[in-house]
Amino acid sequence: MEQRMLAAVLDELRFPARRWQIVTAAELFGVDNRTLMSLRQIPDAQYPDVAAVASAARHAAAARPRVVPA
Repeated sequence: MEQRMLAAVLDELRFPARRWQIVTAAELFGVDNRTLMSLRQIPDAQYPDVAAVASAARHAAAARPRVVPA
């Protein structure tokens, strides 16, 4: 997930922020399902800034199993 895009989504969120606050802000912004899924999969922790959220979201997306169409 691109940090610049995530910064726009979380622009009004005050940091540090917990996962639930990040997910709620993303839902209110109207992010796509893929982004929302990545944010829901980040560890439940307190994030100091957008860079930490972006890093956790990238790791969550990389760890997600890939579905290969039949």
